[in-house]
Amino acid sequence: MKKCAMLAALAGLATVASAQVEDLQVFNGADLTAVNMNPEAGYSSRATPVYANGRFPGAGLSFFGGLYDALDEVDFTGGPWAGVTNRVITQLQFGIGQFAAGNTADIRFEFYNAATLDAASGNGTAWSAYNNTTSILGSTTPFFTYTVTGLTTGTGIYSWFTQAPSITVPDGIDRIYVRMSILNSGTTTLWTGAGNAALPGIANDLTVGSGVGDCAWNTFNLNVAPYLTGNTPGRGMSCAASTIPGTTTPEHRTLATASNCGSTAAAVGGKGLYLVIGGDVIVPDPAGTTDLGALADGCSSRTISLASGQTNYYKVTLNGDANDSAQQFLDMDTEGSSVDTSMALWVSGTGALDAFDADSGSGTNAQLTYGIGRRPAVGDGTCYDGRSGELLATSSYIVGVTSGNATFGPNFSVQNAGTGGTAKLKICTNTNGGALAPSIAPCEVTDIGDIAALAGDPPAGDMDPGWVVWFKFSNCTAVSDDGDANATGTYVDFDFSQSFAGSDTHVMVFDSTGARVAEDDDSGTGGFSQFSWGDTSPARSAPGDGLPFAGQNGALAAGDYYMAVGLYQLIEGGANRFHVRSNSGSSLPAKFVIFSNGLTACGGGCSPCAADFNQDGGVDGGDIEAFFGAWSNGEACGDVNQDGGVDGGDIESFFSVWQAGGC
Repeated sequence: MKKCAMLAALAGLATVASAQVEDLQVFNGADLTAVNMNPEAGYSSRATPVYANGRFPGAGLSFFGGLYDALDEVDFTGGPWAGVTNRVITQLQFGIGQFAAGNTADIRFEFYNAATLDAASGNGTAWSAYNNTTSILGSTTPFFTYTVTGLTTGTGIYSWFTQAPSITVPDGIDRIYVRMSILNSGTTTLWTGAGNAALPGIANDLTVGSGVGDCAWNTFNLNVAPYLTGNTPGRGMSCAASTIPGTTTPEHRTLATASNCGSTAAAVGGKGLYLVIGGDVIVPDPAGTTDLGALADGCSSRTISLASGQTNYYKVTLNGDANDSAQQFLDMDTEGSSVDTSMALWVSGTGALDAFDADSGSGTNAQLTYGIGRRPAVGDGTCYDGRSGELLATSSYIVGVTSGNATFGPNFSVQNAGTGGTAKLKICTNTNGGALAPSIAPCEVTDIGDIAALAGDPPAGDMDPGWVVWFKFSNCTAVSDDGDANATGTYVDFDFSQSFAGSDTHVMVFDSTGARVAEDDDSGTGGFSQFSWGDTSPARSAPGDGLPFAGQNGALAAGDYYMAVGLYQLIEGGANRFHVRSNSGSSLPAKFVIFSNGLTACGGGCSPCAADFNQDGGVDGGDIEAFFGAWSNGEACGDVNQDGGVDGGDIESFFSVWQAGGC
């Protein structure tokens, strides 16, 4: 029966000012600085985070009231952004202690070229100068400023924030400084709010305590602004507390940290201000790419001459989404090629591989099909049904065409390309809002025929992730409730309880026009589907905790039906189009059995071709058994040669067509 899925979001909270956040070990930033690396093909489509300093939450992470202004060194060396170009920061994660109710604040991020700021300091390191005076910032312009406004307030509750800016990091820079400043709301003035134990503060991952082995904060006196202690020579200089200019009095509001604050061990552990930077690596389009521009509605084709091992790349832009909700499509194939071909589609700018294909078209031609279906196939190819996915117009795309049965990877990589030859590339779309032709019926179907004549169980369906398996069945008897609670009338029941244990089936049934007539997720036992048409009483028992079969789906008219079988959740794309997707990433098999009563076989009872005597769609031993059953009883269907009698001549006529495999 029904199941519930829960997504839990975990946040660490503490209610005592200056206390450590509980160590819930959500992630360790030090382990995330080089994720999504692909040593063979460069960076993958998204490297997030590209810089991570500190953990959230994690041991040693605290929010300290009184730290309003911080300059933190960010070094991309050794991570996925080291030495690359076209870097854009798309995500910032940072922490701030909320503060007394009734107050608001902003936090401003300024991004500096580290070399420029170091030079402005006069002594080679910006953090050292900054810890004594902030004047160096007055003579240096950040390459980007980003302000988060309207930070909410609380009472000693600590929070972390994720923002989605778009900040371009200049090429050739692997070290930057990020200045984080808590401001009075709506101003550029550092925070001057009430002095209490619940002051706003920037999150840090410095060791808490008074030891001399690490960078350390004094946090024992909760109502006193924190200050650094235990700064031994050679180690503490990079983490020295700032002072009021011209005095030796600790200023406390300002701090600068280098990436190697404390010791090497501390840096490996993620010491410093809590900051995680996420971003994309913009991958240039392949050399020699032909830009086809924005696609017009209709079809266009081009002839391609491929040398051995060569791949031709084409850039396409959509004026509208190729997806189900827009009722728009994008089809691409290599029909008409004189060589075996393969093709792939990547996202321009990221190099993310979206889909690829070798032989879904006719013969050895390739085919990709996006958005709403369905359109007729070419020859023995697959119909154009949108199975490659959905595309948004917010991105441009790169299409690669090559010879042979090639393999494709991220960043436009192609391996095992063939020996070349003449290929074709055909592109069809209606992404400018063009009219959508009526849909054809599913062309990749398992036809189980007349359910009244079905012998044995239908075959199981193995789903590819994100897609469905189609079955077709016919019913020549109108099935409905007989209104009698005692007598058993006509019914048709579908039971999916023999599917893979633990899977969650989801099934839709359509009539011959494409109209959906039934849908079920898990009315059966566990997470399995079931259907019940016709007689409501007496109900038929179901396996496990499934609902009794009691005609819940109403009447079933005589006709042909198509059934989409998938894993939860199925989504129908448009009315009367036989278009269904699954958002499941699984590929577990689904199996169903059919129970029926009172049905009459199609064709008036006797098979139009005696070879398939039992009308199950095949010619086999079951037909011999059915024939002799009718012949022995002198039934009308036993008169195969239609001479008016049931005799030895009918046996000869039956075996003549049976041995031939059909009429």
